[in-house]
Amino acid sequence: MTKKDYEKVARIIGKLTANNCESLTKQNLINEFSSLFNEDNYRFSPRMFQKACELSRDFNNITAKAR
Repeated sequence: MTKKDYEKVARIIGKLTANNCESLTKQNLINEFSSLFNEDNYRFSPRMFQKACELSRDFNNITAKAR
C-alpha cells in the first residue's frame, strides 16, 4: 500500500465516524471499501466481498459496544 492508499482509508474512516459515528454501519463500511477496491482493481468483485464480510458476524457486536 502507498501513502495515497492510507489517505483514502483515512477519508473513509473520517466520513463514517463523523457526527458521533452515525454512518458507521457494516453495510456502509462494505460499500465504501468496495468502491475503493473496485477503483484499484477492475477484477474486484463487490458481491464476493459482501459475501466474505457477512461471514464476520462479530462486527455488529463491536460497533454496538462502541456507541
